[in-house]
Amino acid sequence: PRAMLTRMARGETPYELDDGDKVVFSARVIPEPTNEGQRYQAEKLLGMQGARVYDDIHVSGHLNQEGHYEMLDALQPQHVIPAHQNLKGLSGYVDLASDEGYTLGRDVHVSRNGNLIQLV
Repeated sequence: PRAMLTRMARGETPYELDDGDKVVFSARVIPEPTNEGQRYQAEKLLGMQGARVYDDIHVSGHLNQEGHYEMLDALQPQHVIPAHQNLKGLSGYVDLASDEGYTLGRDVHVSRNGNLIQLV
């Protein structure tokens, strides 16, 4: 009940969802009645705010390359910020995003861990 997304769904944070915002649940619900009820409530409240809810996206620790293409296509984010790699490792994701029409420095942002990125 205190998870950030659940609190957002209940309007208890300064963050607001707009019609058509996409919410991705990338983890399965731990099969226990309280968890399942909380997830159901969060999904319904998010949907009532106009969010498009995607669930059961997570199938393993990491997507393969085709999975990343599908994710970019499904979500169509305004900005792509690859993470969890060293700078050399991020180059493949920059190439993948470029193939999908994104441009490094405009809507693909690469940075080191701990740096701030301001999007305007």
